[in-house]
Amino acid sequence: MLLRMSRAIMGARRLEAALEAIAEESLVALGAASFSISRWERESGVLRTLINVGDLGPGEQRWPKDESYRLADYRLVTDLLRHGRPYVSSIDDHAADSAALALVRSLGKESELAVPIMCDGSMWGELWATGTDGRRFGPPDVELLSMIGSTVSAAIRTAEIFGEMSQYAYEDPLTGLANRRALDDRLHDYYAADVPVTLLIGDLDGLKIVNDRHGHPAGDKLLRDVADVMSTVSSAVPDALVVRMGGDEFCVLLPRRTLADAERLAREAAQELTTETGASVSLCWGVASRDMQLTSAHELIAAADAALMAAKREGPGRMRLHTQSGAGGTSWPTPRAAHGRRALDQLVPRVVASLSQRPEATLSDALDLLTAELSRVANASGWATSITTDDGHALLLERGMLSRRDSGCPLRMVHSFDDTVYLLARYPATVRALENGTFFVADVDDENADPAEVALLRELGQRAVLVVGARSASRGHLLELYCEDAAPLHEVAPHATVLLHYCVSRYSAAT
Repeated sequence: MLLRMSRAIMGARRLEAALEAIAEESLVALGAASFSISRWERESGVLRTLINVGDLGPGEQRWPKDESYRLADYRLVTDLLRHGRPYVSSIDDHAADSAALALVRSLGKESELAVPIMCDGSMWGELWATGTDGRRFGPPDVELLSMIGSTVSAAIRTAEIFGEMSQYAYEDPLTGLANRRALDDRLHDYYAADVPVTLLIGDLDGLKIVNDRHGHPAGDKLLRDVADVMSTVSSAVPDALVVRMGGDEFCVLLPRRTLADAERLAREAAQELTTETGASVSLCWGVASRDMQLTSAHELIAAADAALMAAKREGPGRMRLHTQSGAGGTSWPTPRAAHGRRALDQLVPRVVASLSQRPEATLSDALDLLTAELSRVANASGWATSITTDDGHALLLERGMLSRRDSGCPLRMVHSFDDTVYLLARYPATVRALENGTFFVADVDDENADPAEVALLRELGQRAVLVVGARSASRGHLLELYCEDAAPLHEVAPHATVLLHYCVSRYSAAT
């Protein structure tokens, strides 16, 4: 049987002819009712059937034009494609995937068997057989069909050699996702047809560390794992396109979807990544929508990329939405950032050196730089800068950024906020910091912390905050830095105090 398949492959002029011969031989060898060969389209997160042979069920065609199955709907198929796990189930198995058995029943069948198709170390698709009249599949059938899978791989490689698979021009060779060319073409079509679209661009955190510590094969495996997760999660969104842009950058194109849909997808991806690869793997995301007066595909990509850069400045596992006023943040010619204790020791001279290169900067510009540097060193979850009102009785929040983590989700959604007013009489610790030019750290787990500060932390969904005060001739200035842990805030507090006083004294007179 395998010999006949091999001869069919060698004699076939097209991939379709080879697959047809393999499917017919497999049907007989397994004693199956029907047999199908399907291709995993990672870019859209679906399993697309290429050929069905045998006793076909309602709606099935030998050469289907558009028969596909979303991975999000079928747990067994997802496990097979992402982990290479064959599966066997039947209508007698009450613990089986209910969606899979519902499909089996709808086709008038009683049992199913599926094995993966691997090609050059990458998952390509699925071989699927069904049974009727009491036919139940077991381990010998799994072994036989796995051998057939190797034959299919040979047919695929032969097709590649002869250029039969033209879609590879639009496919990333490492992950099997769509490539940049496919994205550009799809965006061109959507803009030409005036279709609303939302674009997410993501950057994998820590790929260089994986490559340096474990070698590039480990990094390549991580990229494939991330691609598989994105493919699965995106399959729940009709017409979604998942793309590897190159290096450690991915993107997802969502036609006729909103920013809220993009945020939901990113959260699901973050949860799935944690489950599949561990808590140390995360993605930063930048998101933009055509609704934001972005009149070309180039502008859409640039806007999402700018939001991504802003998210990365906040730390790993962040997500930023592009706004019409831009992703935020001032571009500064800062030296390459150090890490750990060295970064903390270099913080003051680094900020002062950067400010010296911008003599025209305002106090707001200087505080933007300061909060960005402090956030990076302390791995902060947010920051805010405020000034006292004219009467000195309240605090006006001028600018701020908070990333909030929902329960069970590692992704932090970054939101900007401003123009909030707080009555100082309610926050005595803040009043003392403003009057004396000092700092304090409040922690939700510290029973000695100011209750008003702890209540505000809980309201904002944060755990700890560093509050630093300074005064100019006419105003009080406050800097707040939020963090998951109070320890980094205690370490950075003296440096933050020195730098806030420096910025206020140098720039407040000019503003």
